[in-house]
Amino acid sequence: MMDIEVSVKDEVNPALQFFLDALDGEKLAGLNATGGKSANTAAIQYLKDFDNKGGWRGPNYIDGPGRKRGEFVQDMALGWNFQSADKTGATISNNAEFYAFKVTGGNGVPIVPKRAKALTIPLVPDAMGRRAADYASITGHRLFTIPGKNALFQADEGGGVTAIYALVKKAVHKPWPGALPDDETISEAFIEGWLGAFTDEFESS
Repeated sequence: MMDIEVSVKDEVNPALQFFLDALDGEKLAGLNATGGKSANTAAIQYLKDFDNKGGWRGPNYIDGPGRKRGEFVQDMALGWNFQSADKTGATISNNAEFYAFKVTGGNGVPIVPKRAKALTIPLVPDAMGRRAADYASITGHRLFTIPGKNALFQADEGGGVTAIYALVKKAVHKPWPGALPDDETISEAFIEGWLGAFTDEFESS
């Protein structure tokens, strides 16, 4: 899970600070909750825009019939939720599966195979989103290894071979650039929501 904490404290001018000091803890927590929900909405929109701009498509991106990219990116965007608020600020979090890994890259911890001898990295569109066994079953192509080559191959009609999966002992992922909304995006949305609620509170008092 990814958490982001936001607060209005460092963004205020002296005049607004005067009013802040006059607010009790309950009212301030309520304003922070409104700001937090606004920040949460901004975080959702950020990931939607990020995807629309091709942000999840790295230099080695391969699309294919087995890849459920739409579900994946939607889950990450809608994984954002307003968590809590008190008089010091608010917290929003994202509990989408794999999102924290995308942001942190697994903190440098290598991915290693649990039951197989090697990880299989898809090299062709038809292999994307499919295990090697599923690929063989769906396509009808038998996969095999070649001594000295770290890959699974299939025979071609012309008598050649094509590498379908690369075989690696471990993989280390780096944090994905832009996966996490920048501080400015979150703080500006928080302040906008917070000030809107504050104005309503002030005008009705």
